[in-house]
Amino acid sequence: LKIDDNYIKRGDYTFQSGYQVGKELANSRRLPQAIIAANYLMGMGIIRALEGEGFRIPQDIGVAGFGNILLSSLVRPQLTTIEIPVYDIGREAALVLLNYMKRKRKRENTRIVETKLIKGESSQYIE
Repeated sequence: LKIDDNYIKRGDYTFQSGYQVGKELANSRRLPQAIIAANYLMGMGIIRALEGEGFRIPQDIGVAGFGNILLSSLVRPQLTTIEIPVYDIGREAALVLLNYMKRKRKRENTRIVETKLIKGESSQYIE
C-alpha cells in the first residue's frame, strides 16, 4: 500500500492528542478509509473528534488502536485493537537481562511475542 505522508500524524499517547489528530483529519481534503492509532486512548480521542464532526464510525471511517485497556467495555463504539501482551514482553526482557547478568551473552536481538486482535465495533473490514 502507498501511504500518503499527509495522513501520518504525531501525538503523545493521550486522549486529547488523539482528539486533536481526529479534528485535523476530519478537516482535511480527503479522509482515509481507516485510521490506526498508536494506543487505545488516542483511538478513542480520534473517534470522539470524528463523531463530533458528523462522521459515523465505522460506516464512514474505521478506527483501530493498540493496547486493550480495562475501560474498553465502557465506551461505544468499542475500539478494534491489538492486545499487547505486556506481561510476556516483561518476562522476555527479564530473561534477556538475567542472561546478560550471568554473562551468557548470546546474540538474541529479537524475541517474538504473540499479539491478539480484539475485534470491536469501530472497524467493519476486519475478519
